[in-house]
Amino acid sequence: MQAQRFFRAIPIHTFLTIAAPLALLLLVMTPLPGQASSILLRSDPPADKLLLTAPSEVHLWFSEDLNPVASTVMVQNAEHRRVDLRTYASGHELVVPLQSPLPPGVYTVSWRTLASYDGQTLTGAFTFGITGPDGALPQGASLAGVANAFGVTSLASGQIDLVSVLYGLMQTLLALGATFWVGTLFWRAFITYKQASTEHQTIREREERLFEHKLAQPLLILLLCANIGLLFSNSLALAQGEGTQVIPSAIQLLTTGGFGTYWLLQQFLLIVALLLPAQATPDATDAQYSRSSLLTWGRLALGCILLLLFALSGHGASTISGSSLLGLGSDWLHWLGTAMWVGGMFYVAWVYLPALRDQPPLTQGKALLNTLGAFSPLALTGLLLLLVTGPFSSSLHLQSWEQVLSTPYGRTLIVKCLLLAILLCVGAVQDLLIRPRLNRDYKKIERIQVEAGEETKARLAADVSKKIERQVEHATRTLHTLLRWEALLGITLLLASSLMSVYAATTAPAQPASSTGTATKTNKPFQGSMRTEDQQFNVQLTISPNRIGPNTFTVHVLDKQGQNAKNIQVGLAADMVEMRMGATLLTLQPDDRGNFSGTAILPMSGLWQIDVHIRTTDTTQHTASFRIQTS
Repeated sequence: MQAQRFFRAIPIHTFLTIAAPLALLLLVMTPLPGQASSILLRSDPPADKLLLTAPSEVHLWFSEDLNPVASTVMVQNAEHRRVDLRTYASGHELVVPLQSPLPPGVYTVSWRTLASYDGQTLTGAFTFGITGPDGALPQGASLAGVANAFGVTSLASGQIDLVSVLYGLMQTLLALGATFWVGTLFWRAFITYKQASTEHQTIREREERLFEHKLAQPLLILLLCANIGLLFSNSLALAQGEGTQVIPSAIQLLTTGGFGTYWLLQQFLLIVALLLPAQATPDATDAQYSRSSLLTWGRLALGCILLLLFALSGHGASTISGSSLLGLGSDWLHWLGTAMWVGGMFYVAWVYLPALRDQPPLTQGKALLNTLGAFSPLALTGLLLLLVTGPFSSSLHLQSWEQVLSTPYGRTLIVKCLLLAILLCVGAVQDLLIRPRLNRDYKKIERIQVEAGEETKARLAADVSKKIERQVEHATRTLHTLLRWEALLGITLLLASSLMSVYAATTAPAQPASSTGTATKTNKPFQGSMRTEDQQFNVQLTISPNRIGPNTFTVHVLDKQGQNAKNIQVGLAADMVEMRMGATLLTLQPDDRGNFSGTAILPMSGLWQIDVHIRTTDTTQHTASFRIQTS
């Protein structure tokens, strides 16, 4: 009873004043990182490394799949002159060949990446040096003072600008809208059908009118507009704030990479949901209407697909480890759990409670007890999904306990956990104190009404019943307040989740780019032997280094007697098996050791077919085919 008086004494605006500072605390505790290059996992040459010999290329590895069209690398010398040739992108990697030979000096590597799935643009830079024969840099050269040729993005600037604010706002609106809409669909499919008795028919009809005619379409329109705003914020970041480049950047986002594909699918799905007819209010005798209705389950399927598309556009689906499928599944289940639990809270606060407004207090309390009892299994399922998938999703971005305090993502996670703990405490007060007490009071009223017989007893019973009814009214009002408080805390929880989505791109699950020593992955050259189709020659093929970018192709041809073939011309054609982009043709030049060699570029990783063509003096062509896997 004391708990009831305590919560009843606190007005709703007090809860708002508590929730608002908690939301602001997220921004206070999460200063932006000093550099956005944290998503760069490693590089060859490593950052701040002094090299004795000049490298032929720069190779970068990132934490997520990159858009190959918009991701690029620029290498400049101390005079800000470019010494790179062209950027090749494949998966998580960027490779840029360098002019050869590079003289001793300091070189700056600037990169700009566009994440393939979430559409975020990040930039970064580091330096490396080439020493002279004496092992020292030229006089006056220094590795200090890195200047990023692409400028600094908002996530790296240490300041909150229009792009970062717009991106965070759109993410929050998408999270709120999707959670409310899909949570309502779960409520309709699993709870509303249980309220089909005549006792609750009036309340149910008001629910239908409130949601279908006042909230459903505005929610879907909000999601459509927020998705457009997300596209605009990503386009503005890609255009580096240049207004004239926003539309071309948006077109580039929509036509290249996974972000555009999933964005278009999300918009199509939302338009389909918007065009679906409103669900009719079923008759009281139609107890299975909501559960069996094709429209109800069809909408729920659309909602689950929408959340899957959100997960596909997230960071968990694009991690470089073998856990990308687990990351996708975890993100999707996290979205579903949020919709079941927090979305259900939103429905209670902004649909179900207003539907009870004109009902007598005793009817309100009875309806709340029945409805919240039906909602508890769904809410518990959602909560369990959040508790299981939350730690796993966080582990994809945090590799040590130190990162919990040292990174914006980790500090936001701490605040989110605090909010979750407060929300669980509010739910515990409701489930363990208020609702059991309310249920006992209703049973007392029913028992008094049954046992009251004689006139004196009836008057006494009526007095006791009125006293209990007043207690029920107080408990019902307290329950109303707690339910609204839960919804407000749910909004703050989603705000924390949106900030974590923003900061997830800047928390790399690997060692920093400036780690000492070479952190590159060793690629073994390809070596193979194959006879030509007509069995006339034995062809030995070597490809080095056998990875994306420039490769040296060396062919040695033996005749039937095992001797070096003479009076022949050798060429090859390289074509990617999965994509068939058109063959790269290369004429190989002979040397005095019986080898034929040449250099060609393999622009993407994957399965390649290499056809070696040998032409003899009688113009007959002999072909040997190889298949290689490059990375």
